[in-house]
Amino acid sequence: MPRGKRSKQRDQQNLQNLKSVSGSRSGQTTEKERFHQELSSLHEELKLLNSRSSEYENLELQIFKKVKFLNGRTRGSGEYDFHFLTVQRAVSYSKDIIAQVKRERKFKELSFITGAGNNSANGLANIKNALLEELRSVPGCSVSENKNNSGKLVVKIV
Repeated sequence: MPRGKRSKQRDQQNLQNLKSVSGSRSGQTTEKERFHQELSSLHEELKLLNSRSSEYENLELQIFKKVKFLNGRTRGSGEYDFHFLTVQRAVSYSKDIIAQVKRERKFKELSFITGAGNNSANGLANIKNALLEELRSVPGCSVSENKNNSGKLVVKIV
């Protein structure tokens, strides 16, 4: 079976599994852990591809959709996880989130989980550093590192 078709079927199965979660706290944690394992596997595949290939773009988009779906399940908390995204996708996604939150006026503060760079090839927190730089120029918000968690950013909407 072609890899693209297999990935699509796996994606649909994971989404179905998440939708069937009973709502119990432990069930959600287990599903989230499985979802993260799936994302980790896809991310490893992504690392092996040429970033200019269509296969890379398709896989990167698939990862983004999974991350966005997972974040949608916890959207009421104002916390968004950016693990497994490319830096460019994380910057774009964060700006979209901020614009939506400003329109809805739902939160005054958001948490962006970026990771501390422990699993990064160069050991740097690439997503965190890019968001710190890029979001400082977004009107109507301020961004800072969480004092208790170096892998989390606090975004205040003003």
